[in-house]
Amino acid sequence: MKIELLQYLVVTAQCTSITDAADRLFLHQTTLSSAIKNIETTTGVEIFTRNKNGIVLTDAGKELVSLAQEIIDKWEQILSLSLKQPENQNSLLLTPTIIADQYSLLFLSAYRKLAPQGSLSIATILQNDFIPQMLTGNFKMGIGLTAPDDMVHVKALFVKNNFHFIPLGIHETYLYVNSMSRFAGRESVSLYELYGERLAISENGYHTFHTPEHAKVLGNPVILANIHLVRKAVEQENMIAFYIPCTSQKTDWFCSGTSIKKIKLLDGPPSCTKHSFLVHKHGNCLSEAENALLEKISDIFENN
Repeated sequence: MKIELLQYLVVTAQCTSITDAADRLFLHQTTLSSAIKNIETTTGVEIFTRNKNGIVLTDAGKELVSLAQEIIDKWEQILSLSLKQPENQNSLLLTPTIIADQYSLLFLSAYRKLAPQGSLSIATILQNDFIPQMLTGNFKMGIGLTAPDDMVHVKALFVKNNFHFIPLGIHETYLYVNSMSRFAGRESVSLYELYGERLAISENGYHTFHTPEHAKVLGNPVILANIHLVRKAVEQENMIAFYIPCTSQKTDWFCSGTSIKKIKLLDGPPSCTKHSFLVHKHGNCLSEAENALLEKISDIFENN
């Protein structure tokens, strides 16, 4: 049984209904209900009874939740062992792939200077899975993306769960074409002018850029394994791509060192505007190098 299921169980036990627990975990209600049912089936224990007021722990459920909390506590102790060995510090940062593509090398370089004998692992995840993983997983720090209208709610959710929340930047979707494209000399383009173009999308970018609005104009995209192949397809195969750089960036990773042109998309859907944010556990949960890295991350978003 995955540790995440036990974490879901403990959070649900603190709530009066599955709906409240799902909101707190930033999960769909059906996803959480299925997870609880999975635990009940695996253990053979009826954990909750349901009534008109919500859910109530059974006696066996109370015992199971107590044991689950003990397991979680022990697991966190295991993960924190590295904090006792600062000379061999291993740190973990969770982030959507879109952020990792642009900033991983900068994060790794900064960490290497802060902890020469340590290592930083950057775990990538689909954008929609970031919040539940941060809230229920074993990550102490991460960088997420959310829609502008959800920013206040997401901040409140993390603060409620004892995380620090730091806004980083605004990310706008742009169109990228090669120097031979009919749009290469343009500063801006309407989405509906792209009819007939071939769109390249990475597997991880599919959920971000293959919106209904895009599909009406561009049809089915060419899906490639990663963003580096997408960039290659734009430069060498005269395909087009969408990407979502931070508006404060001085250089754009996607077209840096290539002949690729960046063009403003005039009428992209609002869903293609995102706000990035940094979240982390309180300082006493982090090593000295990790606390210093958090400051570097803010600087990187502001100055690069």
